[in-house]
Amino acid sequence: MSEHIGWHHADAADTERAAARANPAGRRKFKEALLALYISEGWHGLTDSEAQLRLGMSLPGDAGARRHDLVADGYKIEDSGERRLSPRGKKCIVWVLV
Repeated sequence: MSEHIGWHHADAADTERAAARANPAGRRKFKEALLALYISEGWHGLTDSEAQLRLGMSLPGDAGARRHDLVADGYKIEDSGERRLSPRGKKCIVWVLV
């Protein structure tokens, strides 16, 4: 896995960019754990909220950011076309590793 800066919005403020650079070891750990989850789930896939809960990530956007990092590393993670409800009852994209 590459050690590029973590995912951030293209027009990110300096604080978001700094957060993306922070804690590369923790980011790498979660990327590896998320990749293992995608592999184990196969075509069932995961929503970002499911991944966040299963990996014990503390911030709501962490799973999505690590998914973006995996895509930047060359992994092909795609929208399955399926939707599942989040714990708050919102429809979420089910992502799969292809």
